[in-house]
Amino acid sequence: MEVRITKYDPTNRNELGHYTKDEWTSVSDICGKYDLSEEGYLCVEDKYWTTVQTIMNSLGLKTLRFVHWNRPSNHFQGFKFQNICQESLDFLNENGFVDEISVEDYEPYFRAAMREVSRVPVSGDNGFYLHFGYDFYLYAGSKKQFALPVVEGIWVEHMSSPYSMNAEDLIDFTKDWPGWDGTLAFWEKHPK
Repeated sequence: MEVRITKYDPTNRNELGHYTKDEWTSVSDICGKYDLSEEGYLCVEDKYWTTVQTIMNSLGLKTLRFVHWNRPSNHFQGFKFQNICQESLDFLNENGFVDEISVEDYEPYFRAAMREVSRVPVSGDNGFYLHFGYDFYLYAGSKKQFALPVVEGIWVEHMSSPYSMNAEDLIDFTKDWPGWDGTLAFWEKHPK
């Protein structure tokens, strides 16, 4: 079972499935042309988290594995949305980049991905995956059926992830960046 999770009402899609309504798509839209407040953004992010929690609970997941770490971003420096993104980056730097985590402890990593600080796909038992797309698109799947969450303002539609990948597509950071210590400081010293 595979689904796409979005804040986008499917009635605003054209015959090709493209979303036609102009609305915010990223944490970077806080205080921008869409008049999105930090509180408004966090309300929607909370709804995504509730949706994902419902799916993980339905599957009885206990642990998640990070598929691969990408380079953390501090793209938000100097912007009005800097505080909530900095909070996520600080969390990653303080807690390191782990291979596996309990579902109970996953929320701050999830929020860092939604805020585009570090988009890290995760996997779990029964083929579970969670992929973070652009423009606030999120994809979840499992070999096992799961409950379709009902959260006001969130649409869960049957769809495969365009981000599915094979093991050979994954990055081995220890090979590509010898001495990688899992911190942003490492990235600043070793730009690639």
